[in-house]
Amino acid sequence: MDNQIIKIIAQNTIVDEQDTFNTTTKIFNMLAESKELYPGFFNWYFRKFVPGLRDGSRKIIVSYVEGEIGGVALIKNDGVEKKICGVRVNGKYRKMGIGVRLFRECLEVLNTTKPMVTVSSERLSSFSKILKYYDFKLEQINKGYYRENSNEYVFNGSLDTTTSQPRE
Repeated sequence: MDNQIIKIIAQNTIVDEQDTFNTTTKIFNMLAESKELYPGFFNWYFRKFVPGLRDGSRKIIVSYVEGEIGGVALIKNDGVEKKICGVRVNGKYRKMGIGVRLFRECLEVLNTTKPMVTVSSERLSSFSKILKYYDFKLEQINKGYYRENSNEYVFNGSLDTTTSQPRE
């Protein structure tokens, strides 16, 4: 898609706190359906992810189409782990290459071809094509990690299930 503009929200791009708050809130609203799959999503996003924008451990990659958010990717690089935390494409812009472009930007910004990615059972079929395209390797399946009766599939890494169980 040629009329796509990619912007990265990160430590060195935060100039106006109010504008950053407005943008991160718009992004949260776009990601709101994640609350169904990840019960602790609200707390994680506002208490861990957004503060990570300031310390440099987290970044948001935003795809704008005609001035509207077409898609977003949330990434983590804290010096220990390089992870794609989430990718979401606005429903009206699906099947236009935005997800592929966001994945490509994630790999570039994280400076790796194999970041860790976790995908819920419910979303696995939606991501299977891109995970196969980038040759991501399934390394772990966690039953009930975020929710009972749901699996979390971990590619290119593993989650420590002995010390923390995020399910609330």
